[in-house]
Amino acid sequence: LQDQLWTSINGDNSLLNTMKILDGFGSSVEASEKESEEFTKLLARIWTSNVWKDSLNPASSIRGDLDATLISMMMHITQCKWRFDGGELPMEKLLLPHVNLIRKGSFFKPKPSFALIFAVHTMLMSIFELQGDGDIFRIRDVAKNSFDRFMSQAGEHLESDIPCHSKRNSLLKFITDTERVTEKSDDADFDKAYPMMSEELHDLLIWNPLSAGQLLAYTNICLSLEGGFHAMTLSSDLSTVLHVYNALKYHELVDDDLPLLADIDRYFEKTKCIWNGWDKPEQGKFVYRLHLSMGATNEMAIYAQDRAAGEKPAKKPTYSHAKIERTRQTSKRVSTTIDPAEVSLSYRRYCQHDFKVTNKMLEEGRQHQGLDLHKPLKIDPKDPFPIPWQIHEARTRLLFASILDDFDSRLLKYNMVAVGTVFSQFLYDTFHPDSNEHIAKYEAKLKASGASDVRGDLRSFVNCGISDAILASLDYDPDPERFHYLGEAFEEFFYSLDLDRVGIFEGLDL
Repeated sequence: LQDQLWTSINGDNSLLNTMKILDGFGSSVEASEKESEEFTKLLARIWTSNVWKDSLNPASSIRGDLDATLISMMMHITQCKWRFDGGELPMEKLLLPHVNLIRKGSFFKPKPSFALIFAVHTMLMSIFELQGDGDIFRIRDVAKNSFDRFMSQAGEHLESDIPCHSKRNSLLKFITDTERVTEKSDDADFDKAYPMMSEELHDLLIWNPLSAGQLLAYTNICLSLEGGFHAMTLSSDLSTVLHVYNALKYHELVDDDLPLLADIDRYFEKTKCIWNGWDKPEQGKFVYRLHLSMGATNEMAIYAQDRAAGEKPAKKPTYSHAKIERTRQTSKRVSTTIDPAEVSLSYRRYCQHDFKVTNKMLEEGRQHQGLDLHKPLKIDPKDPFPIPWQIHEARTRLLFASILDDFDSRLLKYNMVAVGTVFSQFLYDTFHPDSNEHIAKYEAKLKASGASDVRGDLRSFVNCGISDAILASLDYDPDPERFHYLGEAFEEFFYSLDLDRVGIFEGLDL
């Protein structure tokens, strides 16, 4: 690490080289010349000449023809031909922080800012560290394909005939709209705008290893987990599926190792939103716990359970939306949103910067693919590395270990936004009014009562109501075997599911 740091300061890949190139470029170009013939001639002169004299350059060389690549790949951003209209792109600071710095600093002052220099330099170093057998463009292709795959999966529900809850619809549109950060401007004429540059180099502004890695990390951890979990809970589809699945498993009416569903069931088994932080309910508590998971107060959930048992409670508890909201915010057991930190350690490390180490980790002393969790915790004041560097190394090791753990459990291999679409489809196919006259009558009754005018919102009410009735029967019916058909519906759907619909990375086994 020390050698690499010294090289970045005073060696072939010196930050000073990048600073000089930007400084020279910025001092030679006026804003009025950016679209002019003189500007094109200037670029041509820089492209074909030896820009820096040895007497002015402290480094012995510029590895990888850094100056030509910088001019050909990076400086065209001064023309703002990527999708840039003077305003902020959605979540650009989080998705592509270095590209955002370049866009902000693209109109040079007499001296470029250090932030701009740093952004350009780190991008270029990520490229020149990978000058092997097509590694740069291989990484570019993998990253682009994975990002496009994620966005295509995330938008599937919006393009399908499956009813979509209005809140889920809004969130899916927000998630898929972040794709704009990688798009080119509609009015960009590539041949005229970049006469001396290949389109491959143009793409490396976004898809260089550094920016591509940041983009995919944010997409696959933040958008998939935080965005995906939130999208699944907005319509109660996740809670509905898992509660019915649990009741069927209790009565041994369904396989307990279904593809995808068994994993999702395992990830959320201790979450406050689905199971209230308790163990999963047994017979006699199915309805009560379903209502708690949907945000009901304790009194409301008990009332629903008593009705399921055939009792006639003396008084229906009064409630208001304000009271329910207070309960959600203050109760240790009631929540209608999933905190990804409950499920994913890598989310805690990467997104929340939580590097606490649990006693369980210390007791196990486990190793994961050579990453020893003990080693990072030992900060040695006598070590030549400064203590802040040792702390950074410790946190890096903990982050890598948590990512590998979440990969082994397949959590980071799933697109959780797409998983929500699959669950919505399963409920729509299973509780479809065309296949059951009782469901059709119930849906018509809800619609007539004015429960909702939005098709997706109405379906959410139907799913919850039908699930409540099924769980009531599985709580108290003396013959639960009559729901064997429902277990078969679960098995038929999930065994035949194409897992490519929910897998983030093409070719990875799920």
